[in-house]
Amino acid sequence: MNIVCICLDTFRADIIGEGKKYSHVQTPNLDALASESVRFTRAFGEGQPTLQIRRGNFTGMRSFPWKYNFDRRGHWHHAPGWHKIPPEQDTIAEVLLERGYLTALIADTYHMFKPTMNFSRGFAHFDFIRGQESDNWNSGDPRLIEEQLRKHVREPLNWQRHAGLVNYLLSQRHRQSEDDYSCARVFRAAADWLQDNHTVGPFFLWVDSFDPHEPWDPPKSYADLYFSDYSGKDFITPGNANEGDGPTEDELRRIEALYLGEVTFVDKWVGVLLDKIEQLNHVRPRYTTPGPWKFREGTEQAPSFQYAVEPDDSASRGTP
Repeated sequence: MNIVCICLDTFRADIIGEGKKYSHVQTPNLDALASESVRFTRAFGEGQPTLQIRRGNFTGMRSFPWKYNFDRRGHWHHAPGWHKIPPEQDTIAEVLLERGYLTALIADTYHMFKPTMNFSRGFAHFDFIRGQESDNWNSGDPRLIEEQLRKHVREPLNWQRHAGLVNYLLSQRHRQSEDDYSCARVFRAAADWLQDNHTVGPFFLWVDSFDPHEPWDPPKSYADLYFSDYSGKDFITPGNANEGDGPTEDELRRIEALYLGEVTFVDKWVGVLLDKIEQLNHVRPRYTTPGPWKFREGTEQAPSFQYAVEPDDSASRGTP
């Protein structure tokens, strides 16, 4: 059996599928996947931050309570439980690799690749897509992106306070089209990997997109789908709107539109990968937003949102 797992960070479960709360949000590809899938609606994560969730996903071991105190020199941040996979815990990639699977990780979730983190253990191939959020990728004189920064923060500029956003804008300053956005690069790389490797099987491909995590920075046309009558600043890191007198009602509506636009943009590129899977016609996709996942015997929690599509297109609803 070939397996493709799609992990999307910070994706609200109530945006997708039948009866979704945000019925106006355009997510045709994930809605279609949900309609064809086993869907777990009573599943809850225990350790929600980025690394804690993925450590549970990869090992099937509880990440809470936080009981390790590993050296974390060389990376941030220092939240409880924010550390590497313990060496005594096997990962799903290691288990499958030992059983003859070709294993691959394609991700822009840069926390997984920081010093000491070892989330690439067991993957015969991994592709780190650079430039998300505060990933230390492209440096440069901050004045190179001063005009762009002014579109996203209040005056006067405070370079130190907005260092993370400056770093992000420096990494993204060469974008020319939708294809250059991080999410697009992740799913295009995954589709290309499938094209090159689908005959090798069995294989296990983990596709990990940091979007729709902040910065909520979709192409402008996607945010305009949800609130276009706006001429103010786009607070792609929403906390920046709290400076000064705080956000106006229109600024709040635009911030929500930025997130929903990011969701729709992610859905489009998930669709590119799903189209490739359908074209190849013999892989089983799974989708999750970060949460512990019952991958292996002995785990007790499923993710906060999970779909599984069976090869015969059967559909059912289940609870963990």
